[in-house]
Amino acid sequence: MKSLPAVLLLLPLTVHAADTRPVPRAGLSWEAADALAQRFADMEARLKRRQPPADGPIMVRDGELNSWVNLTLAPQLPKGLTDLAVRFEKDRVSATGNVDLGQIPLKQAAGSGFNPLSLLGGVVPVELRAKLTSEDGFGTVVPEEVRIASIPLASSVVANLVAQATKTRENPQGFDILSPFRLPYSARKIRLAPGKAFLEF
Repeated sequence: MKSLPAVLLLLPLTVHAADTRPVPRAGLSWEAADALAQRFADMEARLKRRQPPADGPIMVRDGELNSWVNLTLAPQLPKGLTDLAVRFEKDRVSATGNVDLGQIPLKQAAGSGFNPLSLLGGVVPVELRAKLTSEDGFGTVVPEEVRIASIPLASSVVANLVAQATKTRENPQGFDILSPFRLPYSARKIRLAPGKAFLEF
């Protein structure tokens, strides 16, 4: 996400801004979001000084990540995607959320032929479970189960959807979740455990 460093440089937020921020839903907190954003900002600053991003592994709890994504990054999320909840497992990540089919092109992503998504409308739940592997600064995501309103989707459909939702002027093809990607902050590896993720450098 190319705009992430710019977002992080705006933190920590002023007291005035914090006072006017919306009350988060249960399970989220601005304190957790700000604390994680500050850790990311510290790593970014060290990289700019040509220093190692951290002195050791950085631990991120899934609750912290949920607060940061849903509160700090909310304006940058695709329109129609809300209430994200990420859960770390051993070598895997699970996520749930709600998708507004009027704003996200799920039906087009499913392609031609019989499309059960065409029977859906409005806001529907989405569930995803994927395996994450990483080594030598690159990661790979392998979707294992994806459901929209209990309808299973193929990995190719999910990849097409993500690509469409992440297109930018700098990246007109969007993000290909099925291809290896460079890990953030020059991390060498991401290790997942129940409730936690560790960035190793």
